[in-house]
Amino acid sequence: GGSPFGNARYRSAYGNGGFARPTHRGDRRRAERSRAGGGGADDAAETFRNLFQLLPILLVFLMYLLSPAQESHFAMNRTHAYSKPRTTSRLEVPFYVKPTGEFERKYRTRRELERAEHSIEMSHMNSLETNCMLERSQQQRMYKFGMKSDRERAKTMELKSCDKLRSLRAKLSSSGRDGDRGRGSF
Repeated sequence: GGSPFGNARYRSAYGNGGFARPTHRGDRRRAERSRAGGGGADDAAETFRNLFQLLPILLVFLMYLLSPAQESHFAMNRTHAYSKPRTTSRLEVPFYVKPTGEFERKYRTRRELERAEHSIEMSHMNSLETNCMLERSQQQRMYKFGMKSDRERAKTMELKSCDKLRSLRAKLSSSGRDGDRGRGSF
């Protein structure tokens, strides 16, 4: 007899239908305290539990903020700090280092220097690839959406980054090594 909603099996599967009905004395007291606004200890515990759940995220964020930044030993463009010009030995890519000799101290062996120069060359080629794509995109927009004079300019537009990239790739193929990322003897 009776309503199926009073059935213990129904309540355990579906809850009390949205009606909170304390079943134990402790639950009843807690419900009375929260209605009366006197649940300060429980509220503090709830806040502590929530903060404890955020702790891993906060730790990762703090570690990121407190970790020392890796300072580069070279720059692709001349700055006040990086004013000593150098070029890579294989592709003759220009780059700049600090005049303090820090670069030379960091890369003492031939192998370390080759790795650093390879990194510099790949950074330079990545930059040229990006700029080449931007130049081609601009050329295509001028040709597709421009007026007649824009189309004529697009036909004769010089793609400087694409030309430099093509030249570097030709140097790579003539030196017997391809310029794909991650390949080579490094």
